[in-house]
Amino acid sequence: MSYHRNVAYWEEHEPWLSLALVDRDFSKLGQHAENNPIFRNKLSWYRIMLSRLKAALLAYQTESGVLADEIRAYLRTAEPGT
Repeated sequence: MSYHRNVAYWEEHEPWLSLALVDRDFSKLGQHAENNPIFRNKLSWYRIMLSRLKAALLAYQTESGVLADEIRAYLRTAEPGT
């Protein structure tokens, strides 16, 4: 919910948002982050969350591969007539 409130606020009040999203021009966003400690903290929090989510997805990818191999091995041994 906080994320959507932040984006809605930025859409209405910050000219750098469209530059960053459409034109991929992050210079004004960088200036805003330098001058606004609250915004800088929010960016840091989002980066931390993305980093943790990425680590969790990588772990899941590895674990799911092992699990898929175990399921295939089980199904081979559980097939009727073998």
